Amino acid sequence: MLVLRLGILGRVVFGAFHDARLAWSLSDIGVGLMAWLNIIAILILILILQTPTLLALRDCERQKSGP
Repeated sequence: MLVLRLGILGRVVFGAFHDARLAWSLSDIGVGLMAWLNIIAILILILILQTPTLLALRDCERQKSGP
């Protein structure tokens, strides 16, 4: 988290001294990178959590259809 904060602070300072178009372009790149990181994290979480969730769902369905 500290690395992200320092990176954002660096971009703000950089953007203050350079052309606005360049600052907006860099911010667009940053937003795109964060989106990809979030997508990758969601996919990893789905792969990790999928098995216990499916097992719990099957157990719940088995208990409902039981005697």
